[in-house]
Amino acid sequence: METTITATELARNLSDVLNRARYKGETFIVERNGEPVAKIEPPPQPGITLRELAALLAELPPLDDKMAQLIDSSVFITLERRDLTIDDLTSVGAEEPFAMSSVSASELLVGVHLAASSRRKGRREAFVEHILRNVPVLPFDLAVARTRARVWARLTVDGTPISRDDLMIAATALTYGYGVLTDNVRDFVRVPGLVVRQPAWS
Repeated sequence: METTITATELARNLSDVLNRARYKGETFIVERNGEPVAKIEPPPQPGITLRELAALLAELPPLDDKMAQLIDSSVFITLERRDLTIDDLTSVGAEEPFAMSSVSASELLVGVHLAASSRRKGRREAFVEHILRNVPVLPFDLAVARTRARVWARLTVDGTPISRDDLMIAATALTYGYGVLTDNVRDFVRVPGLVVRQPAWS
């Protein structure tokens, strides 16, 4: 609503006019000698930056649960223990295009170095190298680092932190628009906006 006032009235009631414009959203047309000379209106509402918009969108769940999945190292470890291969991933729930984080790749390689015997090491190394040749590996780059920082801060404030490696994996998934397929559902579900699924082991 617009209210017309004279320049004299504005001078006498400046504080009141400004308060009504700011707090009540009123608009004033100021006239002098019957001609409009100025307009006083509420300030524009604060907007949102592209970075803030991207952060908000990252926390929204997807419209469709069919999405690419980042396979957590816990799933590959279970495959090895059950004497299964990556070809069996589709039977446990990895129906969509999938990849893995470079962090998970490192975790699997650590397992090779920590094998209890040379025979076990040889078998595990062959298993891991087969995975690394056939499953795309998403890097931990600057974009992922920014996501990790934002999520780490959020979880710290909320008092629900998760491990460093899991946080890096979650940040990778969020940055690239992936869900996470994991046996460690309890920790990953703490991450806002992350779609988490558990394999359907038989």
